[in-house]
Parts: sequence; C-alpha cells; structure tokens
Amino acid sequence: FVTPRHYLDLIHHFVALFDEKRQQLEDQQKHLNTGLKALKETEDDVAERQIQLDAQSKELNEQQKNAKVTLEQMMEAEKDASKKREKAIKVSGEVEVEMKQINERTASVEGELAEAKPALEAAQKAVSNINKKQLNEIKALRN
Repeated sequence: FVTPRHYLDLIHHFVALFDEKRQQLEDQQKHLNTGLKALKETEDDVAERQIQLDAQSKELNEQQKNAKVTLEQMMEAEKDASKKREKAIKVSGEVEVEMKQINERTASVEGELAEAKPALEAAQKAVSNINKKQLNEIKALRN
C-alpha cells in the first residue's frame, strides 16, 4: 500500500536523481566544450602557422633561386679567372722568351758598341784636330 509519504519520498528521490544526472550532463558538456575550444584554438593556430609556412616557403624558394644564380655567377667568374690565369701563364712564357731574346740582342749590341767605341773616339779625336780653315776648304769642295 502506497501512502502519500511514499509518494513524496519517490518525488524527492526522483528530483535528487534528476539533479545528479543533470549535473553529470553539465560536467560532460563543460568537458566537451573545453575540448572543442582547445580544438578550435589548435585549428586557428594551425591555419596561422600554415600561412606563415607558405610565406616562408615562398621566401625560401626565392632565396634558393638567388643562391643558384649567385652560384652560377661564381662558377662563370671562376671559369673566366681560370682562362685569364692560363692566358697570363702563356703570355708570361712568351714574355720570358722575348726577354731572353732581348737580353741576347742587348749583349750582342753592347759587344758591337764596345768594338765601335774605339773607332768613334778616334774619329772624335781626329775631328777635334780639324781647324776652321780646313772646314771652309771642305765646304768649298762640296759646291
């Protein structure tokens, strides 16, 4: 037999159980909302970092192109320098041969000059002995 007291106890028990279940659901909802908030923040952070990554990737590609161009220029400059070095070595060899020939010619000319110098000095000595009267006679003979 059910008395009003039993009925009131049942209602109180039902209200307590309802409150407990509602609290559990609110806790779960709060937990899920916290997780969803963290996921949303992570998604926003990932999107922001993706934008940064794209910008840095473009910058990196540009810098790689610049580095490639610079490397090609350096390689070209090295080739030019190598060609110039080879040419300088060749010219140096030619100059050395010419210097040897010039030294030989200089020695030969100095030898000839040494042979001709006594004759030159004798001629100068002979010319210094000519007086003005003898010079005028020579001029008169030429006309």
